[in-house]
Parts: sequence; C-alpha cells; structure tokens
Amino acid sequence: MNVMQLRRAWSAKQQTSKDGWMRWLRDLTCELLEQSPSNSLRACSGLAGRHTRLGRNLFNAAFVSCWTQLSGGHQQEIIASLQTVAANDEVPAEILQAILGLAEYMERDEKQIPIDLKLLGDYADRCHALPKELHYKEAEWTLEKNYETIKKLIELNQNLDLHDSAIGMLDYVRKEQPDIQESVEWYTRLQQWDKALVIYRRQEAEGGESRENTMGQVRCLFEMSDWAALVPLYERIWSGDDHPLQLASANIGMSMAWATGDIDRMEFYLSALPTNSGDKSFCRALLAVHRQSYAEARQYIDEARLAIDIDLSPQITESDSRGYSQLFQCQMLTELEEVIESKTAPDDRERQLGIVTAWRERLSGIQQDVGMWQRLLRLRSMVLRPILDLDTWIKYVNMSRKSGQLRIARDAIAELLDDEARYMSELSLGEIDPHIPKAQTQAQEYARLTTQAAGQK
Repeated sequence: MNVMQLRRAWSAKQQTSKDGWMRWLRDLTCELLEQSPSNSLRACSGLAGRHTRLGRNLFNAAFVSCWTQLSGGHQQEIIASLQTVAANDEVPAEILQAILGLAEYMERDEKQIPIDLKLLGDYADRCHALPKELHYKEAEWTLEKNYETIKKLIELNQNLDLHDSAIGMLDYVRKEQPDIQESVEWYTRLQQWDKALVIYRRQEAEGGESRENTMGQVRCLFEMSDWAALVPLYERIWSGDDHPLQLASANIGMSMAWATGDIDRMEFYLSALPTNSGDKSFCRALLAVHRQSYAEARQYIDEARLAIDIDLSPQITESDSRGYSQLFQCQMLTELEEVIESKTAPDDRERQLGIVTAWRERLSGIQQDVGMWQRLLRLRSMVLRPILDLDTWIKYVNMSRKSGQLRIARDAIAELLDDEARYMSELSLGEIDPHIPKAQTQAQEYARLTTQAAGQK
C-alpha cells in the first residue's frame, strides 16, 4: 500500500463548487480502491473512475479494507481530514451522506469510526437524514441524559411519524427524571394540545399575560376545535390595542371563521392579514367562491400557486418531507378548483362523480394528521355534504379518537348526525333530488321513525 498516494488523495483542499467536492470524493474512492489489499476491489478501480455510481457503492468497502492496514497515526489523519471536509458549510449533502454511510457500515462491521456521536448527529441533521440522526441521538442519550437531547429525540420521532415512540420517550423521562421541568414545546410537538393548554394557562396565572402565551393558547384551542373558548379569546384580543398580537392571530382567526361558517368574520380577518402572508391568496380565493365570483377565485388560486412555488423548490430539493406542507397546500388549491368546477356544472353528474372518486383516492396519500384532514374535509363540504361522504368522515373520526383528540371526534359525529337529519328531511319533503337508490324511501322511513320517537316522549 502506497500511503503517500493515499494521503494526497484524502487531503482536504478547499473546493469552490459542488462539482469540486464530488470530484474530491471520486478521486479518494479511486485511490482507496487502487491501494486496497483486496484483489477484487483493486480490479474495480479503473471502472469506478468512469462510473460514479459504482465508485459510490464501493467506497465503504474500499475504505475499510485500507483502514485495517493503516497505522494509528494515519487513521487519525484520515479521520481528521473527513471531519475538516464535513465542517465546511459549503460541502454538498452527498459528502455528508457518504460519511454517515461509512460510519454505519463500520458500525455493522464492529469497527466503530472514531468520530464523536454529536458530530455524526450534526452531519445527519444538516443533510436531513432523519433516521440516522435519530440513531445517533439515541446513542447520545445513553451517554448523556440532558434536556436538549430529550427535546431533539421527541422532535425526531414526531417528524418520522413515530408518535408512539415520542410519547413513550416522554413517559420514560417523567418516570426516570421526575424533577425535570415539563416543557410546553414537548406537548405541542406531540400534538397533545389539551396538556399544552394546561401549561399555558398555569404560566399565565403565575406570570401574567404575555403575547407568546396568548398565541400559544390560541393555537391549542384552534387545534382542539374548541370554538366556544376560542371565540371569546379572540374578542378579547381584538378589543385591545396589541396590534402585533392581532396581526399574529389573524391567520388562525381566518381559519376559525371559515370553520364556523362566519363569512363576515372571514372578510374581517382577511383584511388584517399581512400583505406578505402566504395564505392570503388562498383565503381570498375561498371568499370569492363563497361570493360565487369564480373567475376572481381562479385568479387568486394562480397567485397562491406562484407564492408556493417560491418556497417549494428549495424545500423539496433538500428533502421530500420538508416540502410536504407546501405539496398539501397545492392539493388544497387543486381541490378548490374542483369545487368551482362542481359548482359551475351542477347538472354534470358524471364529472361530479369523477371528482368525488378522485378525492377519495387522494386520501391514501395524505398523512394521518387530524389538522390536515380537517381542512380538507372542510373544503370538500362546500359541495359534498358529510352524510354523502360517510366512509371518509368515519375514518376522520377514528383518526381523531386514536390521536386522543376526542373533542374533534365528538364534534365530527355531531356534524354527521345533524347533516343526516337535514338531508333526510329535505329528501322526504322533496326539496332535493335523490341521487342514491332508495334514498326517497329511506328519507320517508326516517321521517316516520322520527315522528314516532317524538310521540313516545
């Protein structure tokens, strides 16, 4: 093995572009293959220089084969070089991923790479490799049980949709470290809004009102759909003179007014939204649909798409999960267009059936997030009443129940029952055409049973 050749390859010279860093990694891989004690790996060195994917796949094996032949001093030197490269803010994510992949490969081969766990976790965070970051944070937790590590573990489990693990982590901390102070941030990350609200209210009772505390309560009450408590809180906010708080709460106020069907309040909060608010065009489109100004609504939908595109492009380049909220907003815009199409062609039953079928198929790609489903069903209910989309609403109720949001589940069931009563009454009176076979007969039977039950009271 020619160690001098290897040292020249691994030396971390400052690069000025992504291509330069990738060329450094390719040259290092080829030199590792060339100097490898394995005949099979050496035979691949020339081909790896011409085929980048092959070199990438052989990097770990080539590194470990040379690693075992290096002296302790040279091992420290190559690790220091890798750390220098990773510490550079301009280094591309592919380099960090290669180092993390090498660490995982060596760990499986029982050859722990001598890089601090905190550094490996930082590399994973920078290139958005969440599973690897979780692995290193869990290892770090076994060595050093501190508040910041707890917070990061809960956040990572939540971001990876490992909700049970996140809750289990919190329960474990409570049991093992009863003296540690509970954080409202833990509960908001776990979407345990009722528990977060208790802490916010306790903090308000102990330290008085604050803008941050009030906004925390607003968000908790909104996520819990507790309109009875949220409406008075908004009246208090907007009757005061805290203009920054009013601006900060306008977005949620708009959503609350939409959820409660208060069009006047929607217009009021829309006027208070900041000009640069990303949701303003979407809200304007909603109001235009309510006013039956469909051409205007389509114009605002196009504006909202342009605003989303500015944020979506860099987010989706970094990680699919980071751009998910923008993708969901794109779906909301598409479905709002379909709402307009359904409203402007009420007699085209075939097209309306196609829209409803597409809506149900899209649900399989939506995260099991109560808030997202709530917004989606609220939008669809503009043309598709809940009782005619019963399967979807039942899934929504079960999701809310399983996530511990019993108030939302109970309100959804109440909305279904109310809509069923209205629908059957309208059918029995002949106010709407029955779209479902035997619907007229079912409506008449419903009316008969309702009258019979009333007479027995």
